[in-house]
Amino acid sequence: MSKKNQPTKSNEPNCLNCGYEFEGHELFCPVCGQKNKDKRITFGSFVKEVFAGFFSWDAKFWRTLRPLLFSPGKVSKDYIEGKRIKYSNPFRFYLTTSVLFFLLIGLNNTIKEYRKLSSTDVKTEKKVTVKQVSDSIKKEIETNKKQYINAGIGSFKEGLQAGMRESMQDEIKGATYTADSIKKPDSFDSFIKFNTKNPKLSIDEALDSLNVEKNFGNRLKYSKAKTFASIINDGDGVKSFIDNLVSKTSVALFILLPIFALFFKLIYIRRKFTYVEHLVFIFHIQTVFFIVFILFVLFDITMHKQMEVNGSTVISTLIFAFMIYLFIAMKRFYKQGFLKTLIKYFFVNFTFMMLASLGMSVLTVITFMLN
Repeated sequence: MSKKNQPTKSNEPNCLNCGYEFEGHELFCPVCGQKNKDKRITFGSFVKEVFAGFFSWDAKFWRTLRPLLFSPGKVSKDYIEGKRIKYSNPFRFYLTTSVLFFLLIGLNNTIKEYRKLSSTDVKTEKKVTVKQVSDSIKKEIETNKKQYINAGIGSFKEGLQAGMRESMQDEIKGATYTADSIKKPDSFDSFIKFNTKNPKLSIDEALDSLNVEKNFGNRLKYSKAKTFASIINDGDGVKSFIDNLVSKTSVALFILLPIFALFFKLIYIRRKFTYVEHLVFIFHIQTVFFIVFILFVLFDITMHKQMEVNGSTVISTLIFAFMIYLFIAMKRFYKQGFLKTLIKYFFVNFTFMMLASLGMSVLTVITFMLN
């Protein structure tokens, strides 16, 4: 018997996981499936196991990605029919692409900030002598001397009148603000105006200054007014709020998609699909949606100068391609005619836009309250 055909000797007499007694040639435990290997973990075996698992997952990832992108509806159809061994789990695939998408957004923002900081577009200033400046000023004065004299008195009058108007307007504004504060000192608008003028005061000091009761409701309201004032008065505050909002979008989508699956169940009520089968289809569709935007972010990272000019065209093209993909996927997966699919296609998109708008509104409020 050649060495190639000889049974492999067991590393351990018993399975280290479940205790099954090996007969002396098993590579894997027939009971629990754990590989029969030595108890000690060496660096080489650890690295080998890590990369073996990675490349195994990677191969399945690519076997799923290609038909998912280029054969709309096929992966979902195969999966619900039981052909699952060659495909990644729909939820795992969705989770992987969503994490990758949001990581790339963060990376792209960081790269843009770095490009701003490392920008070397500094204009070369022309050196000018003191004598040249002096001569230029003298020439300008001589040229416009008569105009200055003739316009002097008129300018003085106009300036005086303008100053009086501005002073009166300021007094009116101040009186209006004071009246508003006396009327509603605990209003959200009053809190925002006061915090804009006194940003360094603590909440209790501000409430004391406004002569407002220091209870939980007023403290919370002033705290949120302070947050709102910092957002609208500071460009970095707006960016920070948007970044915080984007970071919560993945969680919101994860909650939204199962709800959206109920609408698919409703509009395809005559089709014999379970709720989970609808969910599988939606996970695959949303995965493709993430991949579309991953492509856009990658274009933005690698070809940022071209994207500054043609970015809107690129994103419009990608979204248009996705909309066509969605129609084809619905038609193939649910096996209905063109007209029926088209009607349901428009209804699905309208419903999704409504749910997305409602979800974003709720998410914005939650983000603001937690900020």
